[in-house]
Amino acid sequence: WRIQMVSNLSHSGRASLMFFLDGSQDDGTIWIEKSLRLKMSYIMISFWFWSEEKSEATFCDVIVYVGIDNPSCEEQFTAIGSANQVAGWKQYLYSVHVSASKVWVAIGINVFWETKVCYYIDDIQILPFSDNTI
Repeated sequence: WRIQMVSNLSHSGRASLMFFLDGSQDDGTIWIEKSLRLKMSYIMISFWFWSEEKSEATFCDVIVYVGIDNPSCEEQFTAIGSANQVAGWKQYLYSVHVSASKVWVAIGINVFWETKVCYYIDDIQILPFSDNTI
């Protein structure tokens, strides 16, 4: 597996993050993470996700984690959609209530089919929002 900044494909700007995972061993999860101090109780995570092709087959999920512990395993993540919903860029949104002033936020992929996958993530934003919008 590898996650690296690349300049060959981006939603906006000059770079994105490439997520490559060899799922030949049947399963795998990779992610990026960041610890944040918050002054709000509701956040929305927004990011753009690129897939080379659209597929009805589900073999990889887009995943998100928000919590007080540094994520360490795939069971901590929430699947928010299949990775191959469209060919090209698709925006993903995830809203959550947070009850702590310091949280970990993570975004990644979980492959559960014996295949190699390569996706790109760009324009990640973590935004405050009102509880009226949930």
